[in-house]
Amino acid sequence: MHLGTMLGGRSNLDFADGLVGLVACEGDADFRELPEILRVPVVVMAFELERNSGGFAGLVESNLSAEEMQAMERGLEAIGAATALTLFRRIGSRFPGGSLAISPRKRSVAVEKLEREADGELFAAEDAEYAEAAEDVLALLRAFSTERSAAIVEALQARRPGLTLPVERIFDLEDEHLVWALGDHVRHVRFPAGGTEGLASEERVFLGLQAFRDELCSGGFQGLLWSERGALLSEIGPLLLREIGAERSAGLVDRAVALFGPQGPSPDPEARRQQLMSFEEDASDELAALDDDGEEDTAELEHALVNWIRANKEAFL
Repeated sequence: MHLGTMLGGRSNLDFADGLVGLVACEGDADFRELPEILRVPVVVMAFELERNSGGFAGLVESNLSAEEMQAMERGLEAIGAATALTLFRRIGSRFPGGSLAISPRKRSVAVEKLEREADGELFAAEDAEYAEAAEDVLALLRAFSTERSAAIVEALQARRPGLTLPVERIFDLEDEHLVWALGDHVRHVRFPAGGTEGLASEERVFLGLQAFRDELCSGGFQGLLWSERGALLSEIGPLLLREIGAERSAGLVDRAVALFGPQGPSPDPEARRQQLMSFEEDASDELAALDDDGEEDTAELEHALVNWIRANKEAFL
């Protein structure tokens, strides 16, 4: 198994996003357990996102922990991001201890002091220098990951059993691990390029249901409808949810779709966002209420999904 096979021929951004998704780091405690080879994509992607959204000031004032900042410096060095590393260290030299590897609170206090002393926008010179260098850290991350593909895949396999376990053994896992492991198997082993051609109909349905569940758990109906994947609401639909036994979730979907009138939510993300922004107050309140009502229904959806998977085991073998 190779990263290029698992992630397909994507852009550098999609490759990095896919790799971070495979690592699936959840919180500081999980980050501390990651082997160094898997920390690199996590911190490099964090560098790119934070710096792109708010420049170096945004990176400095982020909630990244001291350990994550320390790992970020090592990660930039590992991928050979010379300009980013130089500027990261230069900025860090102005902070207590000469490093950005301090708590977010201490960085915030230091930033306030630096702002009072600054002549102009804080870190503007570093932002300008980085822009002029046009260094692509995601391209460097891709090259690093491709070169070290075997080590990364080995670390991922130890972390995510669905990438290596025979599918028969995946069905021996406890319910709480089954969906995640089977998702890895279908998405990255059965058809690793990211499409659905060649998959059994049950496998395609499973991927849609898993994505729908994940979106609801992370952002609720409001987050799902606003996101690029909002079309899942119509693609999954109440009929399929009722077929797998998620009756309460189906009722919530009925209520969500009804808010958009006879035409339903648009499959186009921008058009759907315009629909959401045109909602009257009552409709907006009802959408918010769906998320409150849905908090208790995620367990029902999870239980129904697991039961449906086990009932359709033969389709996945």
